[in-house]
Amino acid sequence: MTTNAIRGEFTARDALIALLANTRLALVEDTKTGALMVNPVAATSAPVERPAAKVRRISPLTVLGGWLALALTPLGSASAANTGVLTGDVSNVATSKLLEGARVELPALARSTLTDNTGRYVFAGLPAGSHMIVATYLGLDAVRAEVTLAAGQRAVRDFELTAGIYQMAEFKVTGEREGYAAALTEKRNATNVKDVVAMDQFGNLPNLGTGEVVMRLPGVAGSPSDEGIRGRFMIRGMDAALNSVTVDGGLMSTQGLGRNASLGNVNATMFESVELIKGHTPDKGADSLGGTLNLKTRSPLNLREKRRTTYNFVTRYAPPFFEQTPIREKHRAHPLATLAHQEVFDVLGGSRNLGVALNLFYSENAVGGASTAFDYRNSLNNDDAYIWDFTTWDNANNRKQMSATLKTEFRLSPVTKLTLGLTGNFNFERHRSIMEVRAFTGNNTFIPNATTSGIVPGSNSRRTTVRAVPAANIDILTRGPISYNVRMRQVDVGAEHELRNLQIDYTASLATTSVNDSQGIAGGLTMRLAGAGWILDRSQSDMFPQFLPNGGPDFSNPDNYRPAPNGMTNNNNQQDQLLKQARFNLRYQLPFTRPIFVKTGAAWREQSVDTWSQDNHRWNYTGTGPLRAEPSLLMMDQVKTGRAIPQWEASHFIRAREVILGCRDMKPGEVKKIAIDLTATVPGTYTGPASAACATNCSKVCGSRATSLSACTSRA
Repeated sequence: MTTNAIRGEFTARDALIALLANTRLALVEDTKTGALMVNPVAATSAPVERPAAKVRRISPLTVLGGWLALALTPLGSASAANTGVLTGDVSNVATSKLLEGARVELPALARSTLTDNTGRYVFAGLPAGSHMIVATYLGLDAVRAEVTLAAGQRAVRDFELTAGIYQMAEFKVTGEREGYAAALTEKRNATNVKDVVAMDQFGNLPNLGTGEVVMRLPGVAGSPSDEGIRGRFMIRGMDAALNSVTVDGGLMSTQGLGRNASLGNVNATMFESVELIKGHTPDKGADSLGGTLNLKTRSPLNLREKRRTTYNFVTRYAPPFFEQTPIREKHRAHPLATLAHQEVFDVLGGSRNLGVALNLFYSENAVGGASTAFDYRNSLNNDDAYIWDFTTWDNANNRKQMSATLKTEFRLSPVTKLTLGLTGNFNFERHRSIMEVRAFTGNNTFIPNATTSGIVPGSNSRRTTVRAVPAANIDILTRGPISYNVRMRQVDVGAEHELRNLQIDYTASLATTSVNDSQGIAGGLTMRLAGAGWILDRSQSDMFPQFLPNGGPDFSNPDNYRPAPNGMTNNNNQQDQLLKQARFNLRYQLPFTRPIFVKTGAAWREQSVDTWSQDNHRWNYTGTGPLRAEPSLLMMDQVKTGRAIPQWEASHFIRAREVILGCRDMKPGEVKKIAIDLTATVPGTYTGPASAACATNCSKVCGSRATSLSACTSRA
């Protein structure tokens, strides 16, 4: 059936009357609810006369100006005398959580809205009378209710949603289901294309890291570190420097000089969900060409009960039948603990208008790894693609993470909400140890000869033979304990206002990130053996090949090694970043049945980085004797193949960023008498013999291990 074509300015009632005039349909009003219904002419009274339409052209700017004026009109004006306000909360009965993104509709008026992050909805400017209101949420049963609204009244109608599955004894309700439903609801209600994932959607992840969630999003690829930590992410194939990471819309401070934020040091318990917005949108900066990851925090006001406390303590343990590197064997168990408290208060005469949420997190993540690397001669033929550089690498680290977040929300009035957030996130790596053994000679373009070259002719990718020539080197590198500390602190303040169809929000934040990347109080030590021949045989294993002697000094004897040139180092690097930013957003909902709005805003940001590399040291060994090896240090390669390559502990020779070789050139328990001719004065009134004075001073400098002449002559 075809209705009339109309054009002009009408009220909703007049528009329907004009559309149906002189047709087989007529408009009927329900006397109880005021709802307008369309029925066949036979079931209605006589047709209503069609009103005349007044047609005139209106400028779009005039229309927009009228909408803004209407939005900013005070609620107490004469235009609002015959209207009222309807508000309330929507919650889940089973989880006692106020629901964000629930849809609340007034079907008769063709009006709808979504609840905010506190589960609250508001309808302003409703005509007085009875209204049918419907609340829906993904996965829960819809609830209908009738509300009578008087002129000038502010009515409250709360909804408690549930579903049949919650009432069946054989099913259990879990947090993952709630988080998954919330993520799907937000994705469905989004005004642009984006993916939303709840932080608890994948259950208990190994380390509760934000990166462990982000890596599972479609179109996102992680860039893992050598320890498997995923901190940098590519979106749609674009490098992490072309993507941005935000927290509740505000940019997260980065680490160091790079533009990308590392999520490997941020735990997921601080956030409720993560949003992935692919591509560039008008409200984003040029640093988000690939996309934006927005981490959303929990609202303290979205709690149905008075208070809630949750805690979790887990000990993760690697059973003995799982293979570990020798250093990692000492740390098979490590804890993880979380504590969260959320509470709402009645302040300043209001009801449940102040919410406070506190979250604490602590985790230890002991990791270990081993790798083998081969460098081949540049050749397309495996028969002569010998291996000129062979490296084995062992790593052990115990990463400790801790965080504390405090967020408060205060509803100052029905249309105004104030927020304050404090965040502290810390990542400490103070005991990382790296051991590396490298055997090399020549380079990737060297052509071996029959008499003088290091590589023996006939060597190939499966078996390489090296002569005992001066250019055949074996380096043993020990670094640690390495220190890597990240401290992130942030303060956020903001406010939100809802004035009829107009929403206003503004936020200011101050964030600091400090990164200390150093070799700790010890450093790096490289021991070298020159002129030792070796054979590398990969016939039995690629990961753990046989490494056999082939003449020259015995590479299993630690007395044959000496520190390499500049082989003792200690580095200390610091990077401090300060981020200041402010945002202002204005959004106006156009008076259409579909969600169409106009949005504008402004943003300001100032970011500065202070980086320095000081207190770096490098030493050359001028002695002639060997340094004492540490027999307790084992590498994975030695466990697998029996290769007896000695190891040294760097902290035995470098302490507090100073070389202490003079106090370390003796074996434990060894006693050596040294005859010297020296007069020295020790603190106090006693002046003793030279030998006594020296021994006293050395014991103060180096403890019980200080018995060498070099220590006395350099420090006494």
